[in-house]
Amino acid sequence: MASAYGEVARALEAVEGGRGWGAVYKSRDAQRALGLVKGVRAQRPALEAALGVIGVEATSVALLATFDAVAGKGLPKRGGGALLRSLRDNLASVRAAYAARAVVPRRRRRFARVVLSLEEEEEEEEEKKLPVETSEDPHVPGLLEFEAADAKRLLPFVEAGRLVLQDKGSCFPAQALVGEAPRPPKAVLDACAAPGNKATHAASLFGGTVYALDRDPERLRVLEERASLVGAATVEPILADFLGVDPREFNDVTAILLDPSCSGGHRVSPDRLARLAKFQLMALTKALTEFPNVDRVAYSTCSSNDAENEAVVAQALQNANGAFTIAPCLRSWPRRGHPHAQIDAEALVRVDPIEDNLATPFFLALFVRAAPVPSRNNDDHPTKKKKRPREDDRRAHDDSPPPIKRPREDDRGRRSAPDPPTKQHPFVSKKKKKKKKKKKNVVVVV
Repeated sequence: MASAYGEVARALEAVEGGRGWGAVYKSRDAQRALGLVKGVRAQRPALEAALGVIGVEATSVALLATFDAVAGKGLPKRGGGALLRSLRDNLASVRAAYAARAVVPRRRRRFARVVLSLEEEEEEEEEKKLPVETSEDPHVPGLLEFEAADAKRLLPFVEAGRLVLQDKGSCFPAQALVGEAPRPPKAVLDACAAPGNKATHAASLFGGTVYALDRDPERLRVLEERASLVGAATVEPILADFLGVDPREFNDVTAILLDPSCSGGHRVSPDRLARLAKFQLMALTKALTEFPNVDRVAYSTCSSNDAENEAVVAQALQNANGAFTIAPCLRSWPRRGHPHAQIDAEALVRVDPIEDNLATPFFLALFVRAAPVPSRNNDDHPTKKKKRPREDDRRAHDDSPPPIKRPREDDRGRRSAPDPPTKQHPFVSKKKKKKKKKKKNVVVVV
């Protein structure tokens, strides 16, 4: 029995104890373990009722074995001790008790974000209703929810640049950084921007410049295509490594969106996890300490590992030497961070893909400057006296080519604008909406 379910039972206890899904993905048969853990968490009351019929205590091992018997691959035909023998001998009554309490699995949801505003001459065509039923998301303004099975019917809207498919959790960073800001940022720097959904979302929220950095040319090409498709004319793609950029080239930036490479909730080796956390900490520390005009930083991952989330945030706060604090954000979202001795977990945001019925895990922390931004000129910039990270440390996370700087300012003191896309629907800043006729929103599937 221990050999069949013991390892998965320990993984289940780790998940329910708030220690993340790492033990699940490290199991010898990770796919089977994931299915069992998800099943037990979704059907615990029904499984407990089924075990009560045969008078067995609802331990983690018993719950896993019972789920396997009634809804999984089935029990081994022989062996397994008293528990498996009891389940096999009373399988009919166990199944009946389970069926009476089992919860019908929730249908998977998908989301669509409103991104564009159309001029009056375009309204007639866009007045056509979407071919699927949608509802407004209560946590992210402009986000629509619909059944995952309906996604194919919305593809024409996606291909036309009117909808952007994006998971709900990945809408949180831009909403917290820009949507909930007390005043619009002067400019936003998306430090690890590809494939571009967060950058275009941020641009749609304030209508200003978003510098979208990525060090991979192919991923940056995808970002450019997506920004062009949805008419994000204020998104400026830049081929560069965030760890290698000179902050003095981004003096107009007052907000940074940082969503670095992470484990993505997948099974990774301890060595790989340590390298990822090291890179994440370096990037977050740079965002907090080397950009004197920045007063808001959103740090996010699609990982459930504490080592990439709460641990990185706590250490980065120490590295910032009191310049930043953690600010509560997305207060209407119920799931908060894991307990940590050095930070307030209630100020953090987490997504549990099982409990919240979303596609992936997610984590978000919003940093705000604790003191007023000091007035500095370029000669007084703190980064001039600091040593840059060693090359081998900066590139520990991958083998991408060296950073390429963006174009310098032209003679008129303004940055050279990128070539306009062939089909362009510029984001409209709120300040420029004077005397315009009534506009209608176009839905973008996220």
